Amino acid sequence: MKTFATKLSQRFNGDDNGSITLNFALILVPMIAFSGIAVDYSKAIGIRKQLQDIADSTVIAGARLPANTAPRRPLPSPGRHRSRTRGHGRRPALAGCGRRRGSGPGG
Repeated sequence: MKTFATKLSQRFNGDDNGSITLNFALILVPMIAFSGIAVDYSKAIGIRKQLQDIADSTVIAGARLPANTAPRRPLPSPGRHRSRTRGHGRRPALAGCGRRRGSGPGG
């Protein structure tokens, strides 16, 4: 006497209807994944090429400058700082925001 599972497996083994659909469904997932990877890789290669072109043009532009080029005005020395005021002795913007320490609701 055959069991129900044995009868069912024999019936599925002999039937070919719908096998293309099942195979297509199983292969569709890796196909979509590989096509997404290919798109991402090609975009990364394109960005890399753009960055390399920018670096190449920067080096070429720097090489074309004359060797004896001096700045028009001398750069400030590291020990010399500008004052932090905007104009004629005024305080810088947002310095204290107009409130005194301890004059607020919590102080």
